[in-house]
Amino acid sequence: MSLQSLFGSSPRSTDWPASLTSVRVEIRIEHSAERGDDTRDSSHASILAVLYHAKGRAIERRDVALEVNGVPLEFRVRTGNYYDRHPYYRLHPDSPLQITPATAYRFVLTTPDGTKHPVGEVITPERLDLDQFTYPRQPPAGPVALAWRDLAEPAQLTVYRSNRWREAANIFVHEAGSPTDPTALRRQIGGGLFRRKSDSWTIPAAFLQPIDGHELSALAVDIRVTHRGQIEQTFAQGSTLQAERWLTLRMVVPEK
Repeated sequence: MSLQSLFGSSPRSTDWPASLTSVRVEIRIEHSAERGDDTRDSSHASILAVLYHAKGRAIERRDVALEVNGVPLEFRVRTGNYYDRHPYYRLHPDSPLQITPATAYRFVLTTPDGTKHPVGEVITPERLDLDQFTYPRQPPAGPVALAWRDLAEPAQLTVYRSNRWREAANIFVHEAGSPTDPTALRRQIGGGLFRRKSDSWTIPAAFLQPIDGHELSALAVDIRVTHRGQIEQTFAQGSTLQAERWLTLRMVVPEK
């Protein structure tokens, strides 16, 4: 889901559509954790939602409420350049509602006339934690391998590299990698046809070698599980509801 009204320039409207079939809903539950080259791990959990007119304008109405499992989401408007306004809903950081594995989250919309309308339900992915994976923080003496254990469901694995190259005697240029890189390595892991819940994979040595003079500066592993929920048919086509859990593990290569 793009959530374009949060991160880009998009028109908004204060008009409320005459019918819910003209309201497009985009809701995303995210739960992520990251391990870097030191001993610190970080994690983040969020629920974000945007309401749109079916033809694309984000809806800014403070008299329209959205709740999940009976807990109201906070309505906010992010301002951008010039007169840009980007309305959205979020789970407040101090909310008592926690994002936990294998849990159903039900969303309800309250329209300006006070009527409540079920939006949809999604179940978050099963447990997926950093302690289920073994991956080096620094390059090992031998092959680079990733191992996993007791994965409750299949996950998408993406391995991508960051690069650096020397521009001058003591100047390095760094290029950060991304899991959307078309040259990244991708495969399914976890239980499934010809796959085991606990297993390992050695990264091909050729993937670690310099490319056109660009040497490896970091090798990241992205493990991701996405569940898509069902939106009530009373809302516009194109509405989305999904829950995603992902992990990032990173091996950093020191400069020589």
